[in-house]
Amino acid sequence: MRSSRLSTAIPISRHLRPRQKVGTFVLSRFFIARNFICLTAALLLLLAVQPLTAQDTISFGGVYELPEAEVRATYVPVSPLAQRFTVEEVYRLPGTFYDPARLVALLPGVVQTNDQANHLSVRGNTPNANLWRINGLAIANPNHTSNAGTIGDTPTFNGGGVNAISAQMLEAGNFYAGGLPVEYSAAPGGTFDLRLRPGNKDRMRYQAQLGFIGLDLAAEGPIGKGGRTSFLANGRYSFTGLLADMGVDFGGEEIRFGDLNFHLHHKTDRGSISFFSILGSSSNIFRQPEDEPLESEKGLYDIDFTGSNVINGLQFTHQLGDRWTVTGGAALSDIVGERLVTGQGPGNPQDVRLEFFQSDLQLKASYALNGEAALTFGLNRLAQEVSRKSTASYAFFGGYRLRSAATEVEAGLRLSSISFENVRLADDWTNILFEPRFSIKRNLGNRYVQAILEGTVAAPIFTHLVDGEANAPTTWQLALGYGYPLLGATVSTTGFVQYTPNENSAEGTMVASNLLEYTSFTFTNSQEIATLRYGVEVEAAGGRLTRGLYYRANASVFRSLFDRNRTGMVEGRFDLGFTGNLTLGREWRGTNRKEEERALGLNLAVTAHGGERFAALTTDASYFRGTSLAGPFINDGSVYLRPDLRLYKRVEGKRATTTLALDIQNVANIENDGFAYYDSVLETFDNRFQLGMIPVLSYRIVWR
Repeated sequence: MRSSRLSTAIPISRHLRPRQKVGTFVLSRFFIARNFICLTAALLLLLAVQPLTAQDTISFGGVYELPEAEVRATYVPVSPLAQRFTVEEVYRLPGTFYDPARLVALLPGVVQTNDQANHLSVRGNTPNANLWRINGLAIANPNHTSNAGTIGDTPTFNGGGVNAISAQMLEAGNFYAGGLPVEYSAAPGGTFDLRLRPGNKDRMRYQAQLGFIGLDLAAEGPIGKGGRTSFLANGRYSFTGLLADMGVDFGGEEIRFGDLNFHLHHKTDRGSISFFSILGSSSNIFRQPEDEPLESEKGLYDIDFTGSNVINGLQFTHQLGDRWTVTGGAALSDIVGERLVTGQGPGNPQDVRLEFFQSDLQLKASYALNGEAALTFGLNRLAQEVSRKSTASYAFFGGYRLRSAATEVEAGLRLSSISFENVRLADDWTNILFEPRFSIKRNLGNRYVQAILEGTVAAPIFTHLVDGEANAPTTWQLALGYGYPLLGATVSTTGFVQYTPNENSAEGTMVASNLLEYTSFTFTNSQEIATLRYGVEVEAAGGRLTRGLYYRANASVFRSLFDRNRTGMVEGRFDLGFTGNLTLGREWRGTNRKEEERALGLNLAVTAHGGERFAALTTDASYFRGTSLAGPFINDGSVYLRPDLRLYKRVEGKRATTTLALDIQNVANIENDGFAYYDSVLETFDNRFQLGMIPVLSYRIVWR
């Protein structure tokens, strides 16, 4: 199928427009890049010379000035190198649409590959190199419409238009681009480590949220007496689904999604037990409107996409004596995405079905040597199945952790092996795989230095046969960081190098690190190829929420290369060159006529990065940018730039807290390149662009 459109990012509109002059800033790529850099530098200089105290807002781990009605984060990070974020940031920052993945897109070195979805490329890796976890357990893709933001509406392993986990369920989370704890693996790109909050154990509480994303209803409270057991539940249905049910037509397209989240938590005398469930369903149906002239190849197709998410997990923690703590759990995920294409286009009908089953079992024991040091060891089994191919990783891990006021050290080793259940091999077990983990952070007063060295094996499903033997790609990473105060701000600089000597490849050109869409994984691997990623990231943050402006800015310069045909390193698909993010805002507090606490907030986020690389165009209608995965990959000099704005008003009443918010994605309505393709109807090349200005209004109420 050769669709002439991109898929949806959020359930507002999926239509890609031809280039529009009216109401759009038509700027040269050089002008955009130059002015963004100058604006960022000027704002940083202006803000940095202010007398600032400790940052307390978008610091991913700072101290927060928040109303009592909000959930306060209590999550303790498990790695000194993790980026910590809280649910308050998901609610406050612009362009997130209450999606933690879109919040992470504001971090250095992270690129949202298409603004219609939350697929993230971390340090030049494919989004398929990322992994999601809930309460420490690995889960499969927790996103609706996994076809969003792809060429041809093809389902993907990781990412989608909207996250199926409601922000009303979250307590906090970590995001790792390196420095994985020894019990984690299968994510050489990035790891989303989300923590669900327990429900209120004293009384019932309710939340409701209505907006252009959807309708959310949440309830929480105690179960039984004694204050030990609680539940938290959230249900959501898409706003566009409601409109479609009422007969509203979006140009022949219907987008629906709904989900149900549940968390049951029980506190024992020496630990806790929790159960969570994420259930989701989504659909995207496109029909060319009748009685309209055929204007492009898109009109030749009818497209039906359906998806489902079934994720369940059980986790427990138990303390034995004063020194031993045992934790464990299991998570089962069953993810389905199916795209059916019919119509008059060449090669129809087409049916692409991705059914991804995953199970994660983990048992870990920790022994406290003293108040600062601990030993950890355990077992882990991660099994995955897709397209009748089953693989599993079995691992034993052990580690040492030291955390003092001056030094933080984590050292460990994973010994793992990949098992093939449905592939005949002389030996079903590969050789033992070594994944060393070492990180050290030294605090020097108001400065710090840190270093990591680690090896991370890819997820089992990305293990392939090369010359009859199993090949499990292993990524080695070295990172050095330095943090210091500068003109009242907190600044950190990190340099990194990632090297994968045995990436899977077909004929030396089609390399797994360049792939995103599921249909790309049907090729047969024939050899191993080396890939390389390296770069430098700089980040500065400071300010206070209620005095002056708070801000966070970062910039990254990096390369992502692969050894094409073993003739030398060339640019990969996600070699975007640079990224830059600037987030700033202010909150004004006071009281209204009813003597209720009131807060008005304004937040701005500006994102820029190099344009995605695509394969060269040809006049063959079956071959266009993004579908040729063999490279070479080119960038015509395009630059992506998007400013997002969020305005909100929060009122803390005696019985409830209400928040009225307006998010405007791409408030300047800047046209950013999506992809180009050869249109068989127009018999010429045609451009498609990413989303223009998207306003999202929402109203949230939390009853006490």
